[in-house]
Amino acid sequence: MGLKNNWHILALGTTASAISIIYDVYVIVILYFIWLLYLFLFCQLKMSILLLCFTVVVFFYFYFPPPSPPAVTEPPNEVTLHGKVKNFPVQTDKKVEFTLKSEKYGDILLLYFVEDHVKYDSKQIQAGASCSITGDIVVPESATNPHEFDYENYLWHEEIRYQMIVPSLDEVECEKHSWLGYLYKFRSFLLKSASSKLEKETYQWFSTLILGENTALEESIKDIFQRWGLSHVLAISGLHVGIMIALLYFVFTRILLVTKEFVQSFFLVFLPFYALLAGGQPSVWRASLMTLFVVLLNKWRIKMSYADVISIIFLMLVLFNKHIIYHVGFQFSFLVTFAIILSQHWLKQSRSKTEAAFKISFVSQMAILPLQLHYFSYFQPLSILLNVVVVPYFSLFVIPLMFLFLCTSFLPKTILLLLEYPFLFVHDKIMQGITHLDSFIPFSFTFSHMHITVVFFYYVLFIFMMVGLENSRPFKAFCRSLWLCIFILFLAIRPYLSPYGTVTMLDIGQGDAFIIEMPYRKGVYFYDAGAHFSYDTMEASENVYQQVIHPYLQGQGIQEIDAVFISHEHLDHYGSVSFIQQDFTVHNIITSEYYGWAEEKRTTWENVYTAEFNEVLTLQNQFFQVVSPKIKTDSADDNSLALYTEIGGLRWLFTGDIGKETEKEIIKNYPELEVDVLKVAHHGSNTSTDEKIAEKSRGGIGLISLGENNTYGHPNQEVLDTLSKHHINVYRTDEDGAIIYRFKGEEGVFESF
Repeated sequence: MGLKNNWHILALGTTASAISIIYDVYVIVILYFIWLLYLFLFCQLKMSILLLCFTVVVFFYFYFPPPSPPAVTEPPNEVTLHGKVKNFPVQTDKKVEFTLKSEKYGDILLLYFVEDHVKYDSKQIQAGASCSITGDIVVPESATNPHEFDYENYLWHEEIRYQMIVPSLDEVECEKHSWLGYLYKFRSFLLKSASSKLEKETYQWFSTLILGENTALEESIKDIFQRWGLSHVLAISGLHVGIMIALLYFVFTRILLVTKEFVQSFFLVFLPFYALLAGGQPSVWRASLMTLFVVLLNKWRIKMSYADVISIIFLMLVLFNKHIIYHVGFQFSFLVTFAIILSQHWLKQSRSKTEAAFKISFVSQMAILPLQLHYFSYFQPLSILLNVVVVPYFSLFVIPLMFLFLCTSFLPKTILLLLEYPFLFVHDKIMQGITHLDSFIPFSFTFSHMHITVVFFYYVLFIFMMVGLENSRPFKAFCRSLWLCIFILFLAIRPYLSPYGTVTMLDIGQGDAFIIEMPYRKGVYFYDAGAHFSYDTMEASENVYQQVIHPYLQGQGIQEIDAVFISHEHLDHYGSVSFIQQDFTVHNIITSEYYGWAEEKRTTWENVYTAEFNEVLTLQNQFFQVVSPKIKTDSADDNSLALYTEIGGLRWLFTGDIGKETEKEIIKNYPELEVDVLKVAHHGSNTSTDEKIAEKSRGGIGLISLGENNTYGHPNQEVLDTLSKHHINVYRTDEDGAIIYRFKGEEGVFESF
């Protein structure tokens, strides 16, 4: 059919189908067909290729799975599974996990939670082994808040629909190990050997950069690399494979003096082996297969463009695994590689290696910017410059040294230390420099959710800019670059131009966290920011902040918070405040005058203000009236800071954990009070929600924040009956997830997530 130099058209058709499925937007496919028609009418595209492209788009449209898993019924408890282990067990301090391909339920994630950091000997559980396991099968938890990590979707994208909590791995019966099991066993041997001989600081980089095992890498390092667009350095990809191939080629041809033909044949066997050994992630498969393909083409003396090569590899991988289109590493790897291939002519115009490195960094960062914003919600413009320094450092120093440690791992530990000390000295200085840069230059663009239409316009502007650069038209390129910069700036300031506001009751389990966002970003306020209790530290746990509050603030593009109102001194209402202050600018922390201060909070919290009864606080033109407490009581719950305000045409009453007597006191002090939205006090406990406060909220909305299947029995049926009696429509986080009130002017609507 004459597909030479046209494979990218098929790959783009496949991508158009994938985007249509993921975002439920069919205009991308329509635009693709319009482009095909243009090629057919004006660029002499053959009819056979046109029909093939049409067939490919239709096929992949029905081939790719939906972005979210279909609804399923909860499987029965105490099920015995029979199947094959798909991967080598991964063990951390807290759990052991591996995937079993069962006969009845498909791929299932097996989880065993380790007690007291006990190491488990998993020799019998190997990839390819046939095993029988008994346990409870459950559907993974899904996200219940905006921007929260969706574990159910994540596993669905890995072709896993269920998970099983295994009570004991000692009862797992396995037999018939496959060759894949021995390969993963060899990988485990290399990791254990390196762990015993290398220093901890060296091992974390060795395991990450050579064998694709990043569980040992410090989370703080991962976070910094993510913020500065350096995550690609940590994922084994073309950079790592290219360095490895270059080193092996040098050793074979210059030291061992073997023929190039032998080296090519060796690579044909070695590259797939290394892809599996390095964890089998999409990025390493893309790099290994692309190198393998180029070796074969050279061996057979076939000429093919790099665009065709990467397009063929792309089609091969999506045909082998239809869920791979949802893998972040797959998306980043192919998008960057394709962008660099398309920019070859511009890159060749570089007058020095430094200029070429800057251009590659620029193209890479700009090509993945929409993905960066979609997954991480922020962009650090200076990352382009930092990549120019960090990538060569890792390419020329760190990664070659890690391969050297791999080749010399059989040597005694004392000898390896002689190689390690220079590395540790230099690497420690470099990492300190990156860490200081991260702390001294915290500035970054934070973006709210980007619609697919916005992404499309971004790439149109980006392509036009690159065409101007490639054609050596500096003025046009500058003008197009200016338009692109204006567009990015517009994305960053979008919330400040939006007439819409929201009030969100986050689902944090048994606790309270409300976020108020005013139109045009005129004000951002918290009413409580709770946390769970950690029995390890006997203090507030970071889980709620890291999993719910921080992703929400990032996803909404929030960097500054005008005020955090704390109702009272219980962890489920204030526990996340300290964590928020560490990462965001908080202008005011406001408590009642009877807040029971823990002494350490007086010194750690900044900008604390004590509000008095009946005081009207005006923050960025939004008023909050303190309606309780009027007098101090012996109960922290009844000392809760209760606020009245008007938002989006509705009258709101935030009540903390006050009891019935305090509610009656509020009605007594404010007999004319009318409430449209009642934050039901104390998570729906029977100590709260008096008839009088319900009567003041008749026909309105009741919001209850509580944990699913909580041990307190919240919400109490008596409370629900009282609310129902007064025709109050109830939203509760244990059933509805986060509740969002979206408004414009005086009109709005409630939505459950």
